[in-house]
Amino acid sequence: MTTQTNATSDIDPPTGVSYDAKTGKAVGLGMNLYATGYGGAEVAVQWHLRYLGDISKIWQDYTGRGVSVAVYDTGVQAAHWDLAANMDTSKQLVDDDGNVLSGEPVFTSNDPEDGAHGTACAGLIAAARNGRGGVGVAYGASLTGVNVFDEKSDASFLPWSISLGGRFDVISNSWGFDQAFGGAIFSRDTVGGYFWGQSQAVRVIADNGRDGLGTIFVKAAGNDGRDGTGDGLNNDRHVITVAAYRQIDGVASSYSNNGSYLLVSAPSSDKYVYGGTGLVTTDLLGWRGYISAAMPACRRTIPAASAAHRGRRRSWRVSPR
Repeated sequence: MTTQTNATSDIDPPTGVSYDAKTGKAVGLGMNLYATGYGGAEVAVQWHLRYLGDISKIWQDYTGRGVSVAVYDTGVQAAHWDLAANMDTSKQLVDDDGNVLSGEPVFTSNDPEDGAHGTACAGLIAAARNGRGGVGVAYGASLTGVNVFDEKSDASFLPWSISLGGRFDVISNSWGFDQAFGGAIFSRDTVGGYFWGQSQAVRVIADNGRDGLGTIFVKAAGNDGRDGTGDGLNNDRHVITVAAYRQIDGVASSYSNNGSYLLVSAPSSDKYVYGGTGLVTTDLLGWRGYISAAMPACRRTIPAASAAHRGRRRSWRVSPR
């Protein structure tokens, strides 16, 4: 396993080159890249698909068909022409009063970044293979949006919504908790605490979801570039936590959190260091664009206390880029 050595104040490594931490030798990607076997101008620039194995052969057997995926994020624009065919609104959450909760984005300003993140992540997962635009890695899967960033919800909404996630096969969580919350708040040991509630909810769906097989809960490691081992949800044994590696050489991305809890890493352009094109995916219709149409920066942080939530304190962290 190669890792990037830290740059000093006097000597910075050459752009585009990384070094093995033990040998000091320059390292490259060291993995095979494959064509998607699927045409289209936008698919051609979805470079991340080439990093997932021989995807054209994988799609011969696995397209995501029959798999229900919930995107716990800022909401998903169900009417988007590249998502609509795969949207499943029948599984939207229902509150204690019998009200069906909208999975749509909610905008608090004229800034599309305020609600575009979930739609971008949904496209990476299951944008339809319809001959238009790009395509999702599991283009046959069904999608349901769950807006966990709705300003009208309080801090109890996240663990509550997770506890109802057993109706889904997979829950995607492209968000994290900012280090500013820090300290004991990340601990699962305090009964009745914020992370204790989340951990209990994840355990319930792992035990009972997916008709007893266990709902798969996938979560981004975070974008603080730090050791996230102390984060109560990241290191939960019922959570598959995903880090990011750079497409140029396979080394950990500059921003990606690290730690022994990580099970898997996904490709990233590390755009902030190397520039270039981020991940090409669905953007909100009728808006000027989410940073750029080619870059779902996927950074969100859930407020870790109800007071913080009421104050709308936010710091945006998450993968992939």
